[in-house]
Amino acid sequence: MVEFKAATGWVGAFLELGVWFEGGTKGVGGVLHAFARAISAQRPESLYISLIGNPAFEGPDAAADWRKKQADDNPEIGALTREIDKALGARAESVEILCADYPLHDFVPVQAKVRGSRYFAQVYVRTGEGQTAVEALSALLGPVADEFEIRAGSKA
Repeated sequence: MVEFKAATGWVGAFLELGVWFEGGTKGVGGVLHAFARAISAQRPESLYISLIGNPAFEGPDAAADWRKKQADDNPEIGALTREIDKALGARAESVEILCADYPLHDFVPVQAKVRGSRYFAQVYVRTGEGQTAVEALSALLGPVADEFEIRAGSKA
């Protein structure tokens, strides 16, 4: 039951939206907070909003702390997020979620940071045919994309 809740909460919501914020990367709070704002601005009645913790909407520091606490406080979420981070970092074709392979082949690494921030966060974004990772993340962020510096690739 706890594994099901982990997969069908915010973890599953992010994957279905086509975005993943790598845990433990500096700058992730600002990007996660702006993404939460973009979701609420673009889809005010979205069910995703209720799956994402309120702190993600409160500010960059609260968003970073929320992401970390989710993994620390719930062993199933922690294990699942580590597996997803590992699979995406290794460019795996899929990751096992609830005894089934969830496809990751179209998730591409991109770095993003809020303008004026010091650190780029590692983000993975699902791309469509002929779409770059920068274009895909910009489309997900909508009007908030102007607040970001986004560059292709992963951290070295």
